[in-house]
Amino acid sequence: MDRVYNFNAGPSAMPLEVLQEAQAEFLNYKNTGMSIIEMSHRSPEYAAMHAETKALLRQLMEIPEDYEILFIQGGGSLQFLMTAANFFTNKRAAYANTGVWAKKAMAEAKRFGETYEACTSADKNHSYIPQELTIKPDTAYLHITANNTIYGTQWQDFPEVSVPVICDMSSDILSRPVDVKKFSLIYAGAQKNLGPAGVVIVIVKKAFLETARTDLPPMLSYPNYADNDSLYNTPPVFAIYMVNKTLHWIKAQGGVNAIAARNREKAQLIYDVIDASRGFYRGHAEKNSRSLTNTFQQLSPQGFIYTIASILFFCGFFARKKTENYLTRAVDFISDNSMLVYFAHPFWLSMIERISHHFGIVMTTKRAAASYIILLAVSLVTSIILKKISAKIPVLNLLLTGRKK
Repeated sequence: MDRVYNFNAGPSAMPLEVLQEAQAEFLNYKNTGMSIIEMSHRSPEYAAMHAETKALLRQLMEIPEDYEILFIQGGGSLQFLMTAANFFTNKRAAYANTGVWAKKAMAEAKRFGETYEACTSADKNHSYIPQELTIKPDTAYLHITANNTIYGTQWQDFPEVSVPVICDMSSDILSRPVDVKKFSLIYAGAQKNLGPAGVVIVIVKKAFLETARTDLPPMLSYPNYADNDSLYNTPPVFAIYMVNKTLHWIKAQGGVNAIAARNREKAQLIYDVIDASRGFYRGHAEKNSRSLTNTFQQLSPQGFIYTIASILFFCGFFARKKTENYLTRAVDFISDNSMLVYFAHPFWLSMIERISHHFGIVMTTKRAAASYIILLAVSLVTSIILKKISAKIPVLNLLLTGRKK
C-alpha cells in the first residue's frame, strides 16, 4: 500500500510506526482477547494505560507535580467555553488577539463578562506576535494562542504578566520545549500532533484549579474531571490510547528536543526558499514571529503576474503556429522522444533532488529554472541513447515503447 504525503492541518498525519503498532494489537490488547475499544474503562488494563499516558506526558513536558493532567472531550472549541466558564471569576478577562482561534476563544468568553484585547496584531493582518501587552485591573486571566495556524505565526517567548496565563497549544504541543510553570492552564486538541481527534489534553495548576467556579454542570467543571481522574464518564478510550502510542514514539525519537530540532530543520528549508526568491514568493509572517509548525506563503503580485503572463505568452505563441523552423523541429524532436523522456525524467529528477539535499543547495527561482533545463536536456540525451540501444534489441524496444519496431 502506498502512503500519501498528508499535509492536513488536523486530523493530521501520524507516525507510521504508531499506526502499525496499534494495528498489530487492535484485536487483542495485552493478551486480553479484546480490542482496546471493547474493554471497560474501569478495567485494570485500561487503568494502567491511562496512568502511563499521564506519566509519559509529565516526563516529556517536565510537568511539575503541582499540576493536574486531564483528558476531556469536545475539542479545543469546548475549551474556549470551559476556560471562561470556570475561571472568569473577576470583572474582566484579557485575550491576545493573534488570529482566528484567539477571536473564537474571546467570543465564547463574552458570554461571562467583559473581555478586552491585551494586545492585537489585527493592524497588520496578524502577521506578527505583539510584544507589548496591557493588563487592566481586576483581570481574571490572560488567554493566548501559542501557534496561529492560519497566519503562520507563533509565540517565540511567552508573556510574563501579573495574572494567570491560559494557553491554547492545540497546534504545537510537544513540537518544542516549553516551561509549563509559566502557565496556569494549557489545553491542546490531540489531533494535530498527538493522535486522532476526540481528546483534549488539559494541564492545569492545582492552585489555579481551586479558584474555579463550583456551580457548573459536572461535564463543564475542571475540578470534577480532576477529582475523578478524567473518568467521571466514559473517556475517549481509543484517542487516549493513540496519544499513549505517540508519546512512546516521541520518547524513542529522543524526546521533545529532538522533535524541535527536526521541526527547525524542516521549517528552515521552506523559509530559505521564500527568502531567496527575491520577492517571487512572499511569506505572511514577519521573521521574528515565524512558526516552526506551519507556514503561510503565497506568490507575490509580481510573481503572480509573471506566472500568468508566461502562460499567456507561450499559449499565444504556439497557437499562432508561426514559429521558426528550428523551433518546430525542436518541438517535433521532443515529441518523437517523449515516451522515453518520461522514463528518464523521474530518474534524473530524483538525482537532482539528492544532489541539492546533499550539498545544501537552496532551490531559488533561477536555480529551479536552470535545473529544469538541464533536467530536460539530460532526459533527452538519455532517451536518444535508450532509443538507439532498443533499436538493436527488439525485446527492449517492445518494453520501452510498446512497439515491435
